[in-house]
Amino acid sequence: MAIRHDVVAVGFGFLAAEDIIKMSVKEITVPHSFDDLKQPVKNGLYDPALGPLEKSDSCFTCGQSQAACSGHPGHIQLCVPVYHPLLFKHMLKFLRYKCAVCHKFRISRQRALRIAVVLKLARLGRVKLADDILEDYQMDSGGPSKKEKKLQENGEDNHHDQYSALREVYNKIKDKPLPDQLGSRALEFIQQAIKLFYTSFPMNRKCKNCDEHSPNLRADAAAKIFELPMASKYTSKAKNVLLHKVNFKEQEEERMGEKLAARKKKREAARKKKRQEDEEEQSEEAEAEEIGSEEEAIEEESNTEARENREQRLVLPNEVEARMKLLWNQEKELLTELWACTPALKGVSVPSTHGDHSCFFIR
Repeated sequence: MAIRHDVVAVGFGFLAAEDIIKMSVKEITVPHSFDDLKQPVKNGLYDPALGPLEKSDSCFTCGQSQAACSGHPGHIQLCVPVYHPLLFKHMLKFLRYKCAVCHKFRISRQRALRIAVVLKLARLGRVKLADDILEDYQMDSGGPSKKEKKLQENGEDNHHDQYSALREVYNKIKDKPLPDQLGSRALEFIQQAIKLFYTSFPMNRKCKNCDEHSPNLRADAAAKIFELPMASKYTSKAKNVLLHKVNFKEQEEERMGEKLAARKKKREAARKKKRQEDEEEQSEEAEAEEIGSEEEAIEEESNTEARENREQRLVLPNEVEARMKLLWNQEKELLTELWACTPALKGVSVPSTHGDHSCFFIR
């Protein structure tokens, strides 16, 4: 038999939730596999629709015998999203470079668009042009300089002109067809560009777009993500922005005042009861000592709460998914190019089967 085609490349990807549901023949909803008579339970892990168990049985789905039926996939709907173990480190890297306030990467819009153009040109095989633009990226300080800001005030916006030129270039090339395979030079250049992109973020975790600081994240294997406390000089400002500008200092003072008032009211009621029962009233000195000890107890309780608030916080998967969705909405162009280029660094061009953040979670 003549071979009509040559294998040029092999690609691996990840199934989306919609693809899994389309392939599935049964949703598994029962935790038990067998009943009291050792028969497979319907909608369980050994549901007959997934394939015959005995040699004499026929498959409920395809009607073939056990020898001819290769089995059929099912699916389980998870209560909460689960991190994809193979993509967890990539998701964590994106989250660490994301601003917690404006939900963009903590670099200027011009630098973000410039790196998207560079990666797209490299994927198209136009490495020389991409290299020239990458040199401009290295020289770019990340935002308008003092001279450019002065020009902006006078109506001459060179920084905006550069962004408009980059936007025009990207719009021209974003829909162009890609080559079947990338050369070694293009792969090396992509690796260099991505490395430069990640090393260009400010060390103080300050966003170039909104001038706010973001907390760092820590991972526990591929199962948990913790939000680390920020420095005290950034904490109050960041909390006000992140939590709808709630004034925590006033809130804490109000909480302490409420506690003092409640304890004072309770103490007065106790004294009144004691007087009614003809008990001796406490001296003014003892009362002052009691009030002082209670105020000290309330202050210690507030300090304990403050220490607990400064500790690292577990970020639940639902919140992580919401953060990734916000980031993807703000940085769709750049993330599309970054995500398309990341698997290519291993020498295999992997087509992206997802157009959003959903690939990082199993549902």
